Amino acid sequence: MSLIPWRGGRPLVRAGEAEHPLAQMRRQMDELFGRFFHDPWSTALMEWPGGEHAWAPRAELSETDKEYAIRLEVPGVKSEDIDLTISGNMLTIKGEKSEEKEEKNKNYLYSERHFGTFSRTMELPANVNPEKIDAKFKDGVLTVKLQKAPEAQSKRIAVKTD
Repeated sequence: MSLIPWRGGRPLVRAGEAEHPLAQMRRQMDELFGRFFHDPWSTALMEWPGGEHAWAPRAELSETDKEYAIRLEVPGVKSEDIDLTISGNMLTIKGEKSEEKEEKNKNYLYSERHFGTFSRTMELPANVNPEKIDAKFKDGVLTVKLQKAPEAQSKRIAVKTD
């Protein structure tokens, strides 16, 4: 006998009956984790509880022997609307996007506005030199380069032959 009101992944709800509270909780948790793990860096608008929308840019992280690089796709954002701050070992990237279109014709007026903000906070690896961080913005892509401390950089050692 099971206390869980579903079998084989399907809730046991009869027509006209209210959903069992445990089945309802499971469905809500599945939806929450589905949104969270599906694509957290999507550029689409994501709906959060309460009907609010959040905009999250796609990001790409990479590492070389000498540095880490973060690339954020932020189309429609101007460089002056991006803010990077470091507090302790945390890097915060914030930005705001605002777009307005208006088209006037003899028979109609078309107006459209899009606004959105984003904020990403990341813990910096211990081997990052906080004084050697460089940010560049070009063609809707923000690139942040975080140089590794000299002692953390990989060194190639040549093998000598006798």
